[in-house]
Amino acid sequence: MSNWLCIIGEPKAQINDVLPYKGKLYFCGDFSSETFIGCLADNNLKWFGLTSNDFSFNRLCSYRDHLAVSGVFLLGFLNPERGDFEKCWTIFDHNEEYHIVNDIYCTNDFAVACNENGCILRASISDLSEVMIWVKSPSENIPTSLLSIYHFKEYAVTGRQAMNNNSLLILLEKNFNVGWCIDFSETKEGMWLSEPYAVCLERDRIYVSGNYCYTLCFNLDGELLWGHILPSEFTESFPYSTPSIAVDEERLYFTYGGYFLVLDKYTGKLVRGFKVYIKGVKAEISKVKIINNNILMCGSSDLGGFIAFFPKENVDKIKSSDQYLQVVEVTPKVTNIHPQIKHLDLITEEYLIVEEFTETLLDLEKKPVKITSYSDAPIL
Repeated sequence: MSNWLCIIGEPKAQINDVLPYKGKLYFCGDFSSETFIGCLADNNLKWFGLTSNDFSFNRLCSYRDHLAVSGVFLLGFLNPERGDFEKCWTIFDHNEEYHIVNDIYCTNDFAVACNENGCILRASISDLSEVMIWVKSPSENIPTSLLSIYHFKEYAVTGRQAMNNNSLLILLEKNFNVGWCIDFSETKEGMWLSEPYAVCLERDRIYVSGNYCYTLCFNLDGELLWGHILPSEFTESFPYSTPSIAVDEERLYFTYGGYFLVLDKYTGKLVRGFKVYIKGVKAEISKVKIINNNILMCGSSDLGGFIAFFPKENVDKIKSSDQYLQVVEVTPKVTNIHPQIKHLDLITEEYLIVEEFTETLLDLEKKPVKITSYSDAPIL
C-alpha cells in the first residue's frame, strides 16, 4: 500500500488530531481566527464546520456512535454523519484559563477528559461529572494541572502541581481511585523534566514524553525501566511544539516538531530518525497514531494543515526522494537519564454536578474548504 497525503485549508493551518471511524477520517484543528472539525471519505470532504477559535478543538475520540471532542473551554459530542453537536458543555468566562480541556480518551462507559484545574471529566450523552485530584499536604492540599490521559484497563494521567513546573505521573484504577502518583522532575544527571504532554499505557508499561524531548518508560508499579533525552537542537528548531507518542508490538513512535523517531519500546534504543517535509516544505507534527498496522500523522505546514498516512512496513523504506512525504534521515545522540522518583499522596473528590461548565449547543458554520489529496485514499 502506498503513502497518502492530504493538505487542508490555508498555509499555517494546523490539524490537531485525526480519527479514523467507520470508514471515514475525522479531523480537527485551527486556522488563524477559527477552529474547525471535518470529515473525509474517499478523498472527498463530507462536511466541514467552523467556530470561533476561542474554543480551539484539540482532541477527538469515538463514543457510542458519536464523536467526542475536547478543546479550550469545551467538551461535547457530535453526530458523525451531519457534523452537528448533540451535546456540549462550554465555559464562557474565557478569563478562567485553567478550564482548558487538554486531552480525551473514550471507553465503553465514558468519554474521559482531563483539564488544567486538576479535574477528570466523565462525560456521556446524558450527563457530566468530575473527579478532582489534589496533592496531599500537611498544611494545604495542592491543586494539580492535568495534561494527558490514556486508558488500558486502568488510567495513566500526566500533569503537574499547580503553579509548579514539575512532572507527575498518576495511575488511576478503573473506578478512578488513586493507585499511585510519582514526581519524576529531577534527574540524577542534574536535569529538570517538565511539561509531560504525552502518555501511553500499553499492557504492563507506561510511556511518558515531554517538552525538551525526553521519553521515559515505567512499569505499572511506577518504577523506571529506561529514560533518555534528545539534543537541545530539537527544541531549538521547534520551540513551541509538544511531543506525541504511539506504540505497537515492538516499537515506540515519537514526534516533536518536524522530527519523527522510531524507537525500540523495550530499551528506548533509536531504530531510525527523520526530519519530515511535506512536498518539500517544513512540517510540524501535532499527533501520531497507530491504526491497524498503519501510521497516521497530522500537523501544520506552509502549504496548509496536513494528514499523512503510510503503512508501518514503509517506515524502513522511506527515502528522501519519496514524492509527497519527504525526509532527511537523522541520528541524534540519545542521552540516558535517571529521574529521581518521589512518591506523592493524592486525594480525590467526586462531584456529580460540574458547576463550571454550562450545557449548550454550539453551532458550527458549515463552509467548504480547499483540500488536495495525493494518491488514493487509504482503507481505514
